[in-house]
Amino acid sequence: MVRFVRASGQDAAVCHPYGGHVCLFRVTICSFLERRYVAKETKRVAPIRLYPLLTLCLLSSSALSNMSLNYINFPTKVVFRSCKLVPTMIIATVMNRKIFSSIEYMCAFSVCIGLVFFSVADWKLAPTFNPIALVMVFFSVCAD
Repeated sequence: MVRFVRASGQDAAVCHPYGGHVCLFRVTICSFLERRYVAKETKRVAPIRLYPLLTLCLLSSSALSNMSLNYINFPTKVVFRSCKLVPTMIIATVMNRKIFSSIEYMCAFSVCIGLVFFSVADWKLAPTFNPIALVMVFFSVCAD
């Protein structure tokens, strides 16, 4: 249920003139409720000094994703936002020294090729397409 509240709050954050504040408030309250009543956590797991970084990442992810809609259509944004595989693999390799199999790398490469084809098709079809939006969505996915 808490995850549904988070998802439905996204639209409110986009439409509200103070979207960043609504997003910050929503993430804080929903995260607290989820950790307290769903995960049954009673004490903090991560150090308190990491919470501002987490908040900044979530806020920039949401803001960049929403700002990109000024330049690209919604389906393109959804396709790029749903493709978190590549940044996740890169971060896992760098930070956790995780080694992926060659099949996993091939799958990630295939996803990248699919995104390139999708964005090129959108670029040719949509007169309002702007490549800067892809940069915004890319950084949004990385921050997420």
